Amino acid sequence: MTLVLADGTIAKSGGKVVKNVAGYDLCKLMTGSYGTLAVITEATFRLHPVPQHARSFSVAAKDANCMAPLIATIRSSHLLIQSLQLRRNASECSLDVCLNAHPLANQDEILSQLVRDYGLEMREASEEVWKARESSFLGNPTVMRIATLPVEVCRYVDSLHGMSTAVEIESVSQSIGLHDVALRGPRNEVAPLVQKLRSVAMSWDATVSVMQPGVLEGVTAHEIASPILSLMQAVKRQFDPDNILNPGRLFGAA
Repeated sequence: MTLVLADGTIAKSGGKVVKNVAGYDLCKLMTGSYGTLAVITEATFRLHPVPQHARSFSVAAKDANCMAPLIATIRSSHLLIQSLQLRRNASECSLDVCLNAHPLANQDEILSQLVRDYGLEMREASEEVWKARESSFLGNPTVMRIATLPVEVCRYVDSLHGMSTAVEIESVSQSIGLHDVALRGPRNEVAPLVQKLRSVAMSWDATVSVMQPGVLEGVTAHEIASPILSLMQAVKRQFDPDNILNPGRLFGAA
């Protein structure tokens, strides 16, 4: 990655080989900084091959907490997992698993047995389930992205869906702790729910970003827990002490 810093300095990070550990990893720091620390002028991406034997499966349950032990078992198993996500709406919760293994490895049978061990059932799913996150933006809902600890994914999802009956809540969560939450309803119901979501997220030391305001206007884009906020502000002061790069994009006037 090549960067232009606030004082005009041109900096580079990373290398052409995968295991380059020289210097600070500025690439990870700049990813997701929304241009508040530097201007990215060049980036090199590592490409991965398209899986040859991908198969998707879904497991349904009444709530996310029913899935928590199964998710933990899958993550600690030797299954070749390509993707893992949790979808939740008012009526159902689904765990989607994509296996990337040769059919002769019989990993689908191993996964099916794991699912049955927890009293659940598995069915084969289409590739459309992996478009659920993109679909949540359709129809101009208010879409929020909330980041929690991976171990809190299921508990947070159930807590989220118990916050309102007047607003349609649909969430797609990654096992790493990223939740995309779509809120559909009138402004007078969505606005207080957004504030409630932010308040609850702060109590979990989570980070909240409004990806699409929907029916809301002038809403603050990001809400960041205080321990994380102070660290981010300190990094901002080091890279951009005069606050000239994308001011106000992440927090306050910084």
